Amino acid sequence: MKKFALAIAAVIFFFSNSYSQINKGNWELSFSGDMGEQSSSTEVTGNNYHEEYDGTSENYLIFAIRAGYFVTNGLEIEPEFMETAVKNETPCFSLGGNAEYNFQMNSRSVIPFILAGYGVSNAIPFSNVMFYNQSGDLKIGHWNLGAGIKILVSKSVGLRIEYRHQQYNYDEDQYGVSISSKLYYNKILFGMSLFL
Repeated sequence: MKKFALAIAAVIFFFSNSYSQINKGNWELSFSGDMGEQSSSTEVTGNNYHEEYDGTSENYLIFAIRAGYFVTNGLEIEPEFMETAVKNETPCFSLGGNAEYNFQMNSRSVIPFILAGYGVSNAIPFSNVMFYNQSGDLKIGHWNLGAGIKILVSKSVGLRIEYRHQQYNYDEDQYGVSISSKLYYNKILFGMSLFL
């Protein structure tokens, strides 16, 4: 019985955090990796030529790091760096910014959030190749939409789980041919947050 009471007391202590982590002026540093699925569509037109391609779904891995600042209670501005590395390819780097809103719920150990953002990349990561990575310039735009939860395991550490939808857009004209590509990613990211 003592062990059970001690375990209950530890759980209460462990999960009795306040929401001071998401108050105005605080910082959050988070890391995550993800695996997911992507699909694509490409349309090529020009010189009396038109063809559309619908790609198959592929799996991939990505690493992300974010440094967020709470501009008001719950509202966080979150710059983000992502990298996708594929064997025999120049790495794909992405820089972006997200606006993230963290909800205060009755449970003080779980913080749901939603986010939206925009970023630029030097390539579109796709299966075993990086599309449109000729120069390495950050010229390919992408949109982020997501939702998730942060599960606090202490006052300054939380587990982060989120769903992320991204759309990469790239348009190019070469030799009288117009190429318009859109790739869609649906990801589940797993990581951790450090509240500073």
